[in-house]
Amino acid sequence: MQLWDSRSGALKAELNATQVLDLAFSPDAKILATLSYGGVVQLWDVGTAAEVTKLHQPDGYGGSLAFDPDGRLLAVGGVTNIVVWDLAQKTKMALLAVNSAGESAGVAFAHDGRTLFCGGPTIQFWDVTTRQVRATISTESWVRHLELSPDDRLLATEGSDRKIAIWDVRSGQKIVSLNGSGVTFSPDGGSVVLKGAAGVQLWRVKPAEEKRAWKVRADGRAFGIEHRFRDYRDAVLRVVYSSDGRILASTDSERTDLWDAETGGLIRSFYDPLEASTCLARCLPWQGSGRQGKRTAG
Repeated sequence: MQLWDSRSGALKAELNATQVLDLAFSPDAKILATLSYGGVVQLWDVGTAAEVTKLHQPDGYGGSLAFDPDGRLLAVGGVTNIVVWDLAQKTKMALLAVNSAGESAGVAFAHDGRTLFCGGPTIQFWDVTTRQVRATISTESWVRHLELSPDDRLLATEGSDRKIAIWDVRSGQKIVSLNGSGVTFSPDGGSVVLKGAAGVQLWRVKPAEEKRAWKVRADGRAFGIEHRFRDYRDAVLRVVYSSDGRILASTDSERTDLWDAETGGLIRSFYDPLEASTCLARCLPWQGSGRQGKRTAG
């Protein structure tokens, strides 16, 4: 695995991590966590590229990672259990059992750090303080990825049936189900972007005139598709917002495209991965920078 400096475009180091299934940066971007086949979790010092800690998933499987907002805890979603690690002590803070369906369970911390949302055959709300499951939501398929709105009021889940469900966190009610995969919220929480059969899609989750207040109807009619980004192929690997929510960057195996999030218009395409990463790092601050450095929409 390679670690690159996105601003200079220089290769920083070759990391001794193979068959990586997921990775996440700590909120301060000083630590990189990698999860490899066999349930091996490695923590790397981004500055020196040195391995600082190695952890092992009890069942030998894993597929998703999430730091808490303080960077003190790391959740690892596995096939038969979810482990919450205390990184300072290098000990298991909690072990949550899930009923295996052959896939790893998704994990995501609330932005206030009080709740860990756990996927699997159900969605569990795990209270970090009491270390107890305080709520459970039944689902129609195995939940392998979770994404929270910026104010923690909505939860987007991706299931094994390749459908995205949007949930009201307070009531536990499903608001709408969308066909697609790889979902992320815009920085203002007003929209979600996902990969659908027609390419990249942007859905409005609150009325356009309500920029500061949430209002989501339980029947889902407040949801409406805003853009299907034209001329885009199905093999989209990742989609991410700029921090101001005005631009979307999408990438596949051949190119990176910049889109106007308001109009859906194509701004520019890059066919050189190094040119694309250098431009993005130097010109635009991107969502997730300095927070839970999770992958988004893919």
